[in-house]
Amino acid sequence: MATVGVPKNGAYDNNGGGGGRVWGFNRWNLDVSITKETKFTERTGATFYALITNFFNHFQPNDPTMSIDSPGSWGVITGSAYDPRQMEFGLRIHF
Repeated sequence: MATVGVPKNGAYDNNGGGGGRVWGFNRWNLDVSITKETKFTERTGATFYALITNFFNHFQPNDPTMSIDSPGSWGVITGSAYDPRQMEFGLRIHF
């Protein structure tokens, strides 16, 4: 039976080594929705709407690859965390 003890100074251990957690990049995103309702008469009208995702369209990288199994790609950022800006416009007429 093996015994487990405190590693000596300068020795490596398998419990994280006191390095702490590895956090990813901070991320934030802003989506915007705008609507405008207009009445033509008492019974008819229209509603215009615009939906915008990733409003500021700024690049936010994915977290780096942390797989030790492939040392050639370790720490490499492979893309963006969010899709580019997308806009959707619509007009709804009601009567």
